[in-house]
Amino acid sequence: VHRDELAQQAVAKLHGIDPGVSVGRVQNVWDETDREVIVASVQTLARAKRREQIRDVGLIVVDEAHHATARTYVEVLRHFGAFEGEASTPTAGFSATLARGDDNGKLGDVWEEVVLRRDVTDGIRQGWLVDVKGKRVQLEGFDLRSVKRTAGDYSDADLGEHLRSADAPEQVAQAYLELASDRQGVAFWPDVVTAEAGTSAMLEAGISTETILGSTHTDERAAAFERYRRGDTQVLSSCMVLTEGWDMPQASAAVIARPTQSAPLYVQMAGRVLRPWHAPTRYGTKRDALIIDVVGAS
Repeated sequence: VHRDELAQQAVAKLHGIDPGVSVGRVQNVWDETDREVIVASVQTLARAKRREQIRDVGLIVVDEAHHATARTYVEVLRHFGAFEGEASTPTAGFSATLARGDDNGKLGDVWEEVVLRRDVTDGIRQGWLVDVKGKRVQLEGFDLRSVKRTAGDYSDADLGEHLRSADAPEQVAQAYLELASDRQGVAFWPDVVTAEAGTSAMLEAGISTETILGSTHTDERAAAFERYRRGDTQVLSSCMVLTEGWDMPQASAAVIARPTQSAPLYVQMAGRVLRPWHAPTRYGTKRDALIIDVVGAS
């Protein structure tokens, strides 16, 4: 895995499926190499000394498999024998968005075959995901055509500047009050400054909101997630942190305030609120998901 939250979730899910399974972590200060199943971060395994302590691997599982073309992943997979022809270690990758939005290698350089494919519609029909509806909010004073582009997508910094100039945070807060006051949600912004402005506008409107950034310390992030889990926080305002691997299924509203030309990125954002949650919360019982699109990304 490539994120701390993904490691924690994997360990919890494994214990949930089989409480008796021996699960260890190899990540940062954790060095539990003597377990049946090891959940490891690719950043830790990028260090030869750490990965050489793990022996007799019979199966490799890669989460968010679309990242596996990166050099660090390839080094790790090669070390554990994923590319050794007929004698290779069986390797399976899982991803909700099996595509890349950049030039960082081709997925076919790592993965041989797609053996199972399910899309969002399949998930909804089979009950694995909740149904979804969308609302478009027209931002006054915002023109996407004037935003610069870089590396095939919109420039985050220029995008944020245009959104703030159009008072987008304040407009988004009002839209949330009108459309999703009875839902827990997450707001996706293009950059740090705009994400923090979004939080301020939400708080000003009386919506309990916290900001989650890449720079948010692990302990602070865990505490914020716990407040969200309890329902004390209604909205999390994020800049490119909660787009993948964030597992908080009681969330039922996603604010797309980060336009993108990347279909995988859009699916990642929308997918955060599609998971079923049957337990009642402070905001009622989740029956469906709501996508509030303020930038025309949908």
